[in-house]
Amino acid sequence: MTEIQNNPLLTTYTNFEQVGVGGMGEVYKAFDTINNRTVAIKRFHAPLSQKRIEARERLLREAKVSFELNHPNLASIYEVLDDDDKLFIIRPFYEGIPLNDKLKEGHFSKSDALKLFNDTCKGLKHAHEKNIFHRDIKPANIFIIENGDAVVMDFGLAKATSLFTEGLTQTGSIIGTLDYLSPERVKGLENNHRSDIWALGIVLFEMLTGDKPFGKNQEISATILKIITSPTPSLADFGGPEELEPLIFRLLAKDVEKRYQNIDEILNDLAIINAEGTISYDPSISLQTELPSILTSSDNLNLSIPNNISKNTKAFVGRENEIKLVNYYLASEESQLITIVGSGGNGKTGLANQIAEEQCSLPHFTDGIFLISFESLNNPLAIPATIAEAINFNFSGSENSLKQLVNHLKDKNLLLIFDNVDHITEELSIIPKLMPSCPKTKILCTSRTKLGLKAEWLVYLNGLNTPQVGQRTSLKQARNYDSIALFEKRARRNKASFSLNEENLQDVIDIC
Repeated sequence: MTEIQNNPLLTTYTNFEQVGVGGMGEVYKAFDTINNRTVAIKRFHAPLSQKRIEARERLLREAKVSFELNHPNLASIYEVLDDDDKLFIIRPFYEGIPLNDKLKEGHFSKSDALKLFNDTCKGLKHAHEKNIFHRDIKPANIFIIENGDAVVMDFGLAKATSLFTEGLTQTGSIIGTLDYLSPERVKGLENNHRSDIWALGIVLFEMLTGDKPFGKNQEISATILKIITSPTPSLADFGGPEELEPLIFRLLAKDVEKRYQNIDEILNDLAIINAEGTISYDPSISLQTELPSILTSSDNLNLSIPNNISKNTKAFVGRENEIKLVNYYLASEESQLITIVGSGGNGKTGLANQIAEEQCSLPHFTDGIFLISFESLNNPLAIPATIAEAINFNFSGSENSLKQLVNHLKDKNLLLIFDNVDHITEELSIIPKLMPSCPKTKILCTSRTKLGLKAEWLVYLNGLNTPQVGQRTSLKQARNYDSIALFEKRARRNKASFSLNEENLQDVIDIC
């Protein structure tokens, strides 16, 4: 406390009281002696890592965005104090409670939920009219102040096209909070104000029922599958007011064109509801239309598809949700480029190979499935030749090699797996050159970072699921965790007599 009290940037503030703390800094309540008002001071730690440098930059952008906002349902910023190693953001101090803490007491009545929802909508309408998107609407970012009004906080993930063109985020990560992300965002596609509208629908569902419509605390790929493919559940099934289902279904329309297109449309329907009127809607909007059929090898198809895929001699463990998600994308007519993103050693190549093996027994890619590794490629100019060699295509004449390759592939129904594309980042332009001319060819990439291409659909690969630290886990429960199952299989390769038992269970969990 002494450090902030004696900071030369804060000489006009007194009565400091720490009210919050996090990994990146603290929040203090203080009194502004110049303007005679109580404020909140967000103190950001000096940057010690790239992650903190990015977070500091995010906070500065939050400030720039918030300076443009002036609405009673949006948190404003008074001042930013910044020098080389200290950053303070001064904002109003609100007495009240975050919505996520209030939800711990149980779900809201219909009238209270609609009141808070209406406040949030009015605040976001002001931001959207300035072409500013929040991008992280969730209960933790909605504050209920003493008079019962809702105030939207933390535009740190906001994107204002008038201020900057690219959101600042760690490459390859999902921006925002997964449970509240729209289908287009979890696919890695471009998002706009309609993604905020989707998140509003999740928040309203949660206020009315106490539950999230697509579950919680799941693996990333399992949650993404639900967001993309699962119908929006009925409010009545969760004990919520059935008469609000038309509102929920349109907020959570998976097709962005069938979703509410702006906040004004929502406010108009809220006015009808508050007048005890009925709003019309298309019940089909709660569903994902025209889901691609995802065949599996259990269909016992006997196919012989050209390929260069090596049979995986190691037992493949886990990743069921990631496999389902990639197969869904491969079967969808919307997606042509899919990237498996994960850190080194997470098993991206093994997953791609496993998917390729399964696809070889399915009728999706009749002209072939080929894996092309770029890990040892030293000359980016050799990319067309590397692809041609893998698919058994020979160049002829003096015509440009890439042009010959495109002409060969333009009518082919192929799956090309580009492994370790991190090594050719400077030459990734070959992918958008291939795609428009070869509409039947799908490209599956593995990379440590997302490629940043407009048509890219993303699958995020984290470590295998493991029991939480301190969690009591029985022997039967332990075998349901992929990391432990993999450990047991690998251990038996080195010592055939190894068996997971009560005596070694905790040691194995600690190792995993």
